[in-house]
Amino acid sequence: MDLDNKVKILQNNIRDLQSQLASAHIRIAELLKDKASTTEEVAQEKQFIQELTGEIAAVNATATAAIQAEMEAVPQVLDSRPSRPKLAKNEKWTTIDKEGNVQFLNEDTSKGILED
Repeated sequence: MDLDNKVKILQNNIRDLQSQLASAHIRIAELLKDKASTTEEVAQEKQFIQELTGEIAAVNATATAAIQAEMEAVPQVLDSRPSRPKLAKNEKWTTIDKEGNVQFLNEDTSKGILED
């Protein structure tokens, strides 16, 4: 190869490299614009997530309070016995009066003691 051909090949290579460099600069500028918009979107999404987290915490606190109120509204002891039992002649029932004393019931006293 003579010197003129080598110079032409090198000049072509330099032109190709310059065009690639120009394309790279254009692409870098586009990516920087995308980066700015993406950074803004990320910031907005973080703010949205923080707002949702706050709302979830508020709803969770409200739900917890409502559940606690419902749990406290349930009586601790439920009496499944009928309020006025019908007793057979030899059958005996017991009850606890308001002072906490145990009373035995029979047919005669069952109606008077269990009255509200």
